[in-house]
Amino acid sequence: MSVAEKPVFVFVPAACHTADTFDGILAKLTQKGFDYEAVPTPSVGTVPPNKGLHADIDYSKALLQDLADKGRQVVLVTHSYGGMVGAGAAKGLGYSQHSKAGSPGEVIMDDGYTYSSQQEVVFYHDMSPEEQQAAIGKPKGQPTQTFLEPAGLPLVFQEAFAKTLGNPVAFHTDGSHSAFLSVPDQVVEGLELALKEGRNRAELM
Repeated sequence: MSVAEKPVFVFVPAACHTADTFDGILAKLTQKGFDYEAVPTPSVGTVPPNKGLHADIDYSKALLQDLADKGRQVVLVTHSYGGMVGAGAAKGLGYSQHSKAGSPGEVIMDDGYTYSSQQEVVFYHDMSPEEQQAAIGKPKGQPTQTFLEPAGLPLVFQEAFAKTLGNPVAFHTDGSHSAFLSVPDQVVEGLELALKEGRNRAELM
C-alpha cells in the first residue's frame, strides 16, 4: 500500500485540551500500523485570548485540505468541542450558534478565558484517582469567545447529515466523556470499524 493509499486518522481535541491529550490512543494506532495527525487547535491557551472557533476551523480545514491534495484517505476523529471544529472544517458550516459559556464544569473568568472546574467529574470521572491526577492540570484556558462565535452544528442537524449516508453505523463504548483515555482499546475498535465501513461504502459508490 502506498502512502497515498494509506488511511490517516485526524484527531481534533476538546476545548481546553491540547493535541497530546490523544497520546495514549495514538500509541495504540501506531502499534497497529496506522498513520495519524493530532490537531493543535490555535485557540487553546492562546495569549491574549483573541482566537476562537473560527481560527480552529481554519487551521483544521487547512490540514484536511493538505491531506486531500495528497490523495490521503482521512478518518476525522473529534472530541467534544472538537466536533464543532471538525464539522466546520469538513463542511464549511456556519449557520447556528454552538453554545454559551457557562455549561457544567466551566468557570467564566474576567480575563477573557473560560476554564474547566471539576475536571475529575466532568472529564475524567470513570478513571482511577491516579489517572485523574495525571490528567488534571493539563487542560488550559479556553478563550470565552470560542463559545460565542456562530459556527456550530446542533445534534438534530448532525443526525440529519448522518442519515444521508443511508444506514450510518453507530458504535458505543463503556467510557464517558474522555473515553479515549479511560477505555482506549474500545475507542480503537470503533475507529477500525469506522475505517472498514467507510471503505465498504466507497467501494459501492
